[in-house]
Amino acid sequence: MKVKKRIWEIDFLRGFALFMMMIDHFLYNFHVYPNTFEWSLKAGDVYSEFSYFATFYWFRIKKFDILGIPIHFYFVILFILISGISTTFSRSSLKRSLQVLLGAYLVSIFTNLFSGTFGYRFEIPFGILHTIGFSMLIYSLIDLKFKNKYVSLILGILIIAYYYAIPSFGLPKIEVKTNSMLTKEFIYSLIGWARLPSADFFGMVPWFGYFLIGTFLGKTLYKRRESLVPNLDGKYASMFKFLGRHSIWVYLTHQIILFALFVIISYLFGYKLPI
Repeated sequence: MKVKKRIWEIDFLRGFALFMMMIDHFLYNFHVYPNTFEWSLKAGDVYSEFSYFATFYWFRIKKFDILGIPIHFYFVILFILISGISTTFSRSSLKRSLQVLLGAYLVSIFTNLFSGTFGYRFEIPFGILHTIGFSMLIYSLIDLKFKNKYVSLILGILIIAYYYAIPSFGLPKIEVKTNSMLTKEFIYSLIGWARLPSADFFGMVPWFGYFLIGTFLGKTLYKRRESLVPNLDGKYASMFKFLGRHSIWVYLTHQIILFALFVIISYLFGYKLPI
């Protein structure tokens, strides 16, 4: 049986985007938890300086934008575009979507069970895995109906344009104080009118639009399902390719590992969890 060769740059770019999101979350831990645990940081030591840098990163660097998009969201856009491209390689995007949604709702269940631990709430009722899972599901229906890559491109552009035009339409920007899925505000958040107070929230608008553009790129650039730049592959890409090949498992487990690393580093500097 012939083993199908993977397209290295797809794994590389997905892994790179995931790595940058992991850096994002690693810094988030040092930004939020010292305050949550009410630690008195020792001014001038390495730990406190790093914590201050993490806060600077979240409140200053992340505010910087290009063309109206916060800089860190470009890594999310890349991740979702690659997810769209990869979906066009799948023999059954419907089956794959159900697998991703299973992982997404395991995250929702886990975070709901443990949210409130140490006084910090971090439920994830609709995170990036939910967005990708539902995007794959809806795309499989669109592709089944139309079989035309330009339908995906046009819909993707319209969804993104709609999102950035919402203020011009005079539509309400709802303030949501609950992340319950049983409220109309939850629906508003999915269509771009609000943002859930969640540790990880990505609504279908505009992110489904980027996913659809990714499927167009997949069908356009990778019709032969071969690398566009095979000669650029090398050992330098190994780590990112590994992360890209195992992205679902990395995403499901990385925050647990990062939090454990945060606890260990904090302990070494004399800070202990309030348990």
